Amino acid sequence: MPLLARVVANFAGATNELVLSVDAGFDPALAAQLGFPAVVDRSPGNGPLGGMLSAFAEMHARYVFAVAGDAPLVEADFARRLAAARQAGDEAVVPRYLEREVWRIEPLAALYDRIAFLREGVAAFAQEEYALHRVVARLRTRYVSFGSGAPEFTNVNTPEDYERLRESERAPATEKRARPTRERSFAAFERAQRVIPGGVNSTVRAFKGVGGTPVFMASGSGCRIADIDGNEYIDFVMSWGPLILGHAHPAVVDAVRRAAERGTSFGTPTEAESELAELVVAMVPSAEKVRFCSSGTEATTFALRLARGYSGREKIVKFAGCYHGGTDALLVSAGSSALTIGKPDSAGVTRGTVADTIVVPFNDLDAVRAAFEAHPGEIAALIVEPYAGNMGLVLPRPGFLAGLREVTRASGALLIFDEVMTGFRVAAGGVQEREGILPDVTTLGKIIGGGLPVGAVAGPAEIMDRFTPEGDVFQAGTLSGNPLAMAAGIATLRALGEPGVYPRLDAAGARFTEGLDDLFTRHEVPHQTNHRGSMAGFFFASEPVVDLTSAKKSDTAFYAQFFHAMLDRGVYLAPSQFEAGFLSLAHDDAAIDATIDAAEDALADLFATA
Repeated sequence: MPLLARVVANFAGATNELVLSVDAGFDPALAAQLGFPAVVDRSPGNGPLGGMLSAFAEMHARYVFAVAGDAPLVEADFARRLAAARQAGDEAVVPRYLEREVWRIEPLAALYDRIAFLREGVAAFAQEEYALHRVVARLRTRYVSFGSGAPEFTNVNTPEDYERLRESERAPATEKRARPTRERSFAAFERAQRVIPGGVNSTVRAFKGVGGTPVFMASGSGCRIADIDGNEYIDFVMSWGPLILGHAHPAVVDAVRRAAERGTSFGTPTEAESELAELVVAMVPSAEKVRFCSSGTEATTFALRLARGYSGREKIVKFAGCYHGGTDALLVSAGSSALTIGKPDSAGVTRGTVADTIVVPFNDLDAVRAAFEAHPGEIAALIVEPYAGNMGLVLPRPGFLAGLREVTRASGALLIFDEVMTGFRVAAGGVQEREGILPDVTTLGKIIGGGLPVGAVAGPAEIMDRFTPEGDVFQAGTLSGNPLAMAAGIATLRALGEPGVYPRLDAAGARFTEGLDDLFTRHEVPHQTNHRGSMAGFFFASEPVVDLTSAKKSDTAFYAQFFHAMLDRGVYLAPSQFEAGFLSLAHDDAAIDATIDAAEDALADLFATA
């Protein structure tokens, strides 16, 4: 049979372990011809899901296929079985559970355009072959694709069915588009709110800046993510910056898997910490030594402590709209989600905690000089996002960063670049490489963990050696330098060291922002666009955005409308006007062009209904 011949050709040697649910319509007669073990669930009474899981537990297989509605139950059952295996000390079972993959099978309507050989004879396929066809497509692409926008046909078994599907794709957007269903996200949010304050574990995720219900994601691959309802999106958040290689990059996934097999944490030094530190030192111009921690917030907290300990001074200068994590001393006139919800000064932060924090406008050198003149010999450090990304992307004016370097050096204060966001993104060595301005201390995070929790403080040995145990500035952390984050970071930085990476990222950022700029201009939408490398942003504002005051003049109501229109067209932007966007090596020309096309369609709809 042509289909079976293609299956064997595509997957010979690719795997030798499968478990399939009969819910997918998989025929055991076909399983026998594939040449590798397969179990078809036919357990009466217990239901198809229970039988499939029993078969999985017995075989310890790596791949499990379930219809979309069963996939979350499969995951939950895995978690229970894994816990039981660990408690029982079953060393043979645990690694297999850690490696397992669950693939959700959807109607063929969401996959047909990626299955070229469907055109060769739909009418000849039996129902069993159709189900296997879907399974093959899932394995072949390793890519979750739901919610194509086309009507879902549960049976696509004749050329007529197929032609109806093709015709629906050719229909004008205004005729065929329906708002994607996100019922499961609505239910998931209600569930989360019962046990998690606000239903989220980071404020910006709650969609307060754009309204509506947050979307709960299930998987990601490359530049795309899929939600728990099966809708797919081109992602311009990329976990808020860490995923510069794309979601589930094979090198990172493999590195983390191998590290986990050796042990997730030891509470002791490991060679991986030194290897990642060596990579950071080689890439970041001002770094001679690195101290790892578990988050960007920790990194800025330790950096401030280091600056005060090194200088013997207490006051800190920061910029309005810049966000440096949740550390109390800097949570004043903050950006990011604090700005999104309109509460840049958090309750619970005492007057005493911020008494030594001086806030000045971004891009205002005169204000910086005035602050230093008003507090001679008192300022320990000035901390800045050199490219501000937490009030939207706001770039420094020419000479601004050089002026900061001049002022701090003259006063004996340390200059701290918070490159948690920009480090390894706008250049291999971050802003300091791109602008040629070297800070005294650099904070890092996001990309150096490859998507896992991480933070770091880096700088010259003379300053860094003030950290304990050699010096007198305390720093510690149970999971600082944990093996999984180190492995992911090493894999990521090695990939970024390949030739041509940063020109590709620059080109992607330029294509994205130039495409939006041209589109907004043609539609006479007041706007400002910025990008540096693969970091990008746009404001719906008529005047240049140079600081927090001008950023807050943006039309946030129109941004919210545009956000939801893009979301419904399969593009996931930051759910706030006051956040930068991020591209990755996985954002190819086709994905960016599809985004611009979606934006064109979104604006047309917004103006048509205005």
